[in-house]
Amino acid sequence: MGKIHEQMNSETKQKLENAFIKIMAVHGIQGVTVRALTNETGLNRGTFYLHYTDKFDLMEQIQERLLAGMKNCLKDVEPLEGLGFIENGQPYPPIIQMFTYFRKEVHAFKVLLGPTGDPSFAIKVKSIYKETILKKLLPHIPKESIQNFANEEVKKFQSYFLSFSASAIFGLIEEWLSNDAKETPEEMGIVQMNIIKMIRSQTGNMK
Repeated sequence: MGKIHEQMNSETKQKLENAFIKIMAVHGIQGVTVRALTNETGLNRGTFYLHYTDKFDLMEQIQERLLAGMKNCLKDVEPLEGLGFIENGQPYPPIIQMFTYFRKEVHAFKVLLGPTGDPSFAIKVKSIYKETILKKLLPHIPKESIQNFANEEVKKFQSYFLSFSASAIFGLIEEWLSNDAKETPEEMGIVQMNIIKMIRSQTGNMK
């Protein structure tokens, strides 16, 4: 009985998530109401409030799930190892895994990052890139590239480097999603790693 109840809860939440994304795609968060969600899913208000306090709680839980999936895909990424793959003409497996995940959740990501979505979600996505891939690059920036900076200026450089790089990667993801993720995860893995390689060339040889 426990597994059946758990499965029913999961299916109910998935229905509400799908309905939320569908309505938000057309009307934005303003157009999402509990009534609209129950009409779309055929569920009653009591069922909605059994799982969520309000529509913002539903949106937050959707975002948390998507961001957790991203973190899981990126946790094993080692940028320099990835560059080694790309220099040998091979897509980097963890990056392919990430794009595979994006493609699986393409509609939710596209809506939340789109014009009717939540602007704060883009900031959260960029933050994950900063905290996973890009911070791992910082120790490999050649000392001669920053030796003329004072300590405070080095910190500023690193902060802007993270922001610039995260925005570049995010722009790639955003463009891909806006085109309904037509390219394969393997193709996008090569594109993204080439962009990281280009950033590397602009900051010197990282070792």
